[in-house]
Amino acid sequence: MMRLKPILTAIACVGMVPLAACNDQAAETGEAEAEAVSNETLAANITGLEGHSTLAGAITNTGLSTLLDGTSDYTILAPDDAAFAKLGDAGKTLMENDQKAVMVAVLRDHLIPGELTVDAIRTAIADKGGPVTMRTMGSNSVTFSQEGDRVMVKGSDGSAATIIEPAITAANGSLIKVDAVLVKSGPNG
Repeated sequence: MMRLKPILTAIACVGMVPLAACNDQAAETGEAEAEAVSNETLAANITGLEGHSTLAGAITNTGLSTLLDGTSDYTILAPDDAAFAKLGDAGKTLMENDQKAVMVAVLRDHLIPGELTVDAIRTAIADKGGPVTMRTMGSNSVTFSQEGDRVMVKGSDGSAATIIEPAITAANGSLIKVDAVLVKSGPNG
């Protein structure tokens, strides 16, 4: 038994070499980081997500936090604070109480029924050989496409964002960070 232990150790080490090579290969090809997994709901994840306080406030103020705390699965395309800041005065107006209905509509256009991962989106694009369109929980659809290593999302109004990886898999869906709010015009138009 004493001589068997060094042999088994050597076999185990040799067996790990190909795995280490795969890891280096993934880094060289620019493959996406692994998605984070959380046992919390989408609402809880958004509330605790650094750089997303504007989105968290909007979800709370509009009452959508109840939906995102529920048991149904959703994917939320989550604009960061910088994305809301890019809207300028229109973004500030959107946060006002009298614009709550408009904000609900904007947020619903960032919600997709069911749980999506960035890998699943990439696979769908590859399988179709081009862009993939999905309905949102709002009145519009979004189209995912791949440009080089980046996955892009475009609203039906022409607004566009880039997916920021990795995504977060929550207890009731996925949170996919994006760098822009999918809204073309200001809240009144």
